[in-house]
Amino acid sequence: MKYLIINPYHNASHGIANYIKNLQKSLSDVDIITFENTKNLNATLFREAVSNYITRNFGYEDVIIEAPEAKASTLLISSKYNVHIRLHCPLAVAQKYDNQKPNQQEFSNELRVIHKAKMVSSPSYALVNELSDEINNEKVTYFKNPINIDSEEKYQKEYDLVFMGRFQELKGTKDINKILERLPSNFKVLLIGPKSNLFKISSNVKCSVEKKGEITGERRFSLIKKSKCLMMPSQFENCSMVILESLACKVPVVCWNVGGNSEIASPAVLKCAKFGDYDDFAHKIIDFVSNEVSTFSFDEALNIINEDFKAGISNLINQISQKKPIFYRGINNKDTHTYKQEDIKNYSPEHKKLRIFGVAFSNEHIEELWAPIIDSLEYDYRYVCRRPLGHHKVFNHIPFDINRKWFCHFDWIKDTDRLIGQIRAYKPNFILFHNGSHPIYKDALDKIKELKIPIIYSELGWFPQQDHIYFDKWGTNGQSYLSSLTAEQLCKKTQFQQIPKFALVGSMLF
Repeated sequence: MKYLIINPYHNASHGIANYIKNLQKSLSDVDIITFENTKNLNATLFREAVSNYITRNFGYEDVIIEAPEAKASTLLISSKYNVHIRLHCPLAVAQKYDNQKPNQQEFSNELRVIHKAKMVSSPSYALVNELSDEINNEKVTYFKNPINIDSEEKYQKEYDLVFMGRFQELKGTKDINKILERLPSNFKVLLIGPKSNLFKISSNVKCSVEKKGEITGERRFSLIKKSKCLMMPSQFENCSMVILESLACKVPVVCWNVGGNSEIASPAVLKCAKFGDYDDFAHKIIDFVSNEVSTFSFDEALNIINEDFKAGISNLINQISQKKPIFYRGINNKDTHTYKQEDIKNYSPEHKKLRIFGVAFSNEHIEELWAPIIDSLEYDYRYVCRRPLGHHKVFNHIPFDINRKWFCHFDWIKDTDRLIGQIRAYKPNFILFHNGSHPIYKDALDKIKELKIPIIYSELGWFPQQDHIYFDKWGTNGQSYLSSLTAEQLCKKTQFQQIPKFALVGSMLF
């Protein structure tokens, strides 16, 4: 039986394309065929090309077809074919962590090819958990991505730290300055990636920073090898090819403890910092730079990863060939990564609290909706409101006491520049905003969005409204994430139950 690899990209340099290159090297004893999008067709036309190619050349039992869920390339193929969908990172998940509104149509197409496939595999447990409302995690096979890089050539270490990736929010570019600010002044840092040459370095960064722009092909490996450590501050990763490539180059990695990062390898070569704790992240970088990791530790980690892939892919091929659904559960190093407060020493505690900046039209959002929650989370706060404290009340309880020192009363809609100045000075981790859908807010809200600080919107609830509060990162009313859900997604049911007549009449009257 032949193994057909569908590649919806051509001459690309990103996670999926680099995975496919390593996959081809690793399946040396399998009869491989590849079908690439050499004409750079859009997703719709490439699906048609894939369908035509497969139906012309293969019967149902002649081939195993592997494709990423991205671009939904196998959407038009009959479910009778032996299709293996390899999960990378569905568009909606990437857009969620990139602070964008997910493309529901594309996400729907990706879910359709996942559900049609004979076999689904994931290199991390974290991604499947992220999709737990959409797919059955019990019917997924887990094994890590393979990595094959020539690591024999040695390079003189020229940099203490390297970042390699796309300069977008998903990849953690908003965290780069905050991490660099905490590194010693004698550190040399290298930034690689599209638009890295346009990235503005904070005036608080004391170490030297070199920016090289986009580097593709084998050249990027030589630059990694010239570094003592690689940082990966992504907001979410499935099984990062950058992490795997760095380990193959025998360069240790520091990343946030998010997604599938901690599953890949042990802290001997991969340290996962507590998400949002920049002191912890910098501390772990300094530790790797100061203490060289043994070659044995890298060899051991890479051998475990590649053996896991071989066992997983062999099991998958056998399952499809013999039609026996035995699901493989591969390595997971998550439990080897622990966060201990005593590990962090000689850092100022003032950086450890999240800073919240609340912008409200009316005082009850501050005193009754936000303050009790922010106080219980022990976050620092600053509040700005168009109305004075105590002006209006919604709930049947005493309004929460606000520290007047951190409250400011003025018309921020008319004096938006003053508001923006306060936000810039405070440097919050995120902004709380009252409603956000009313036209009167638009100009001020547009200026706030230009600051590229995450915004969480709040409003009294829909279902029911009395005594309920809703928080949403997209907006409120028709702009909310809630409004984008189908009835099935909202109710967690796939079939409509019989509804009493009086309930139907009530809903129509409403």
